[in-house]
Amino acid sequence: MKRFFIGLGCASLVAASLYGAFWLTQSCRPLDRLFGFSGCAESHVIADFVALDGASISPPQVNGDVSIFGEVKEGALWKAAVVRFNLDTGVEGERHPVATDRDLGTLVFSADGERAVLTCFSRLCIDNGSRSAILGVKTGTIIETRDGIDDDLVYFPGDPRPRIEGAWVQLFAAGEERVIDIERNGTINLLDADGGEVARLHAGHRTNWLASGISVSPSGTRIAMFDSARYNTPARLFVWDAQTGEPILERELGLSYDRRHTPVWTADETLLTIIRRDDRSSLLKLHRTQ
Repeated sequence: MKRFFIGLGCASLVAASLYGAFWLTQSCRPLDRLFGFSGCAESHVIADFVALDGASISPPQVNGDVSIFGEVKEGALWKAAVVRFNLDTGVEGERHPVATDRDLGTLVFSADGERAVLTCFSRLCIDNGSRSAILGVKTGTIIETRDGIDDDLVYFPGDPRPRIEGAWVQLFAAGEERVIDIERNGTINLLDADGGEVARLHAGHRTNWLASGISVSPSGTRIAMFDSARYNTPARLFVWDAQTGEPILERELGLSYDRRHTPVWTADETLLTIIRRDDRSSLLKLHRTQ
């Protein structure tokens, strides 16, 4: 009997050790960052804050400052807010309320990174009864309200956009010399300015929808795509050359990245920021782009 309990204890210890080692190797945990399994370089926590799905992080300023839109916990309630954060230092700044009901919907940031258009999905969510509004990125202040135009789900009003006939969703890359063409079935093609196909970047289904998950680097030279985990299919991160469509990076991130988010490049283009939720907090995971 004594031997049985000793054997059981040893087996339990081995199992716990193996699980601990497995836990430490998961994305952005200590052994993963040490050995570079997932390419995660840094991890930051924003407590009592749940980031918006899709595009929630503004393009970074030169000093690394960004705004992250979502909901903050205040007492027993969750309220729409924007959090200032520095990707270079990992330091959180001020939190500002956004004058909407809890249903934030979707955001599209302007090309200059100073504004964003917010469109609610299913109902009127702006305090004055509108479905759409243009916000100042730094504080979430409403600059003007709109009637809720479907194009606002993809494009910021007035910014340059591709005009190739018959397209569903398209984005510029490589200084408008290339067009990212997103088909309804999830296939993504790289086109030249006249609509000719340069390369097929991704074939078939994506978990993300419309332009969500697609990000062009600040210089316009690279394209990133994050596809969130679904059922038993792990999340994946891709990077392509924006001129040729040649693959630069393909990385599997695991099952814990199960929310649709658009990756955000750091100003120096060495890291991509992806958000993962953890209970009531948002985890910012910065992954190497090489």
